[in-house]
Amino acid sequence: MTESPAETVRRGAEKMRKLASDATPGPWRNHDTYVPGGGYTATVLVGEGNDTKPLAWVPSFSNDPSEIDRQAWPDAVYIAAMDPSVALLIADQWDEVADDMEDCQAREILRIPAWAKTRAAALKFLGEEH
Repeated sequence: MTESPAETVRRGAEKMRKLASDATPGPWRNHDTYVPGGGYTATVLVGEGNDTKPLAWVPSFSNDPSEIDRQAWPDAVYIAAMDPSVALLIADQWDEVADDMEDCQAREILRIPAWAKTRAAALKFLGEEH
């Protein structure tokens, strides 16, 4: 039996919610951190104010913070921006879209651009992009 677009979106929301729930709670933020013996690296920290701990390092060691790999810094910024609270909000939004999809005729669902994009995002997130 073929899965409906709403079911696909719900599966994506369920996976996103599970991954976010298993991740270290936020808030997350990016930072350039000095690591003795390695130099500066783009990092993602968790916590608030001075009560933080490293969550992830993006490979970029340099002895000068202005020389951190050009792509490492935007990657660290993006990772920090997608902390679990953001993913949980996206999962909630996908569930709401799926509710609306279920109330609509099947042939109309993918004619609504926002719904088609939500389904495409869910498929990509699930690794089932067509």
